[in-house]
Amino acid sequence: DNFAGFLPMKRETSAEEISPCHNDQRNAPHQSLFPNEEEIKARMKEDLMRKEYDVSVYYKMEGSAQFIARHSLFEKATLAVITFNALWISIDTDSNKAATLLDARPIFQIAEQGFCIYFAF
Repeated sequence: DNFAGFLPMKRETSAEEISPCHNDQRNAPHQSLFPNEEEIKARMKEDLMRKEYDVSVYYKMEGSAQFIARHSLFEKATLAVITFNALWISIDTDSNKAATLLDARPIFQIAEQGFCIYFAF
């Protein structure tokens, strides 16, 4: 009784409201599961015509830094370092019990400094 003002009033529900057969959309026009065929073709054509994003279009055309950044070996090496870094994080998390890098064993310090130098490059 103390919560009567806060709780919604309970009302009777009719069988028509509960029945799954009661459907006001029985006479609604049929809608296709898939979009219009012409719309799909237009989207595909637009997607095929769109240029692929390439960050190297913003690089300078001269100099050693742009040469290194555009080189496929640099891209592959970077992906390898990222993969090794992800693996190293799991090894570091499981094996390094030091609270700070200065207190860690030398292998952990060397690895962290190596990743830092590579990613700062």
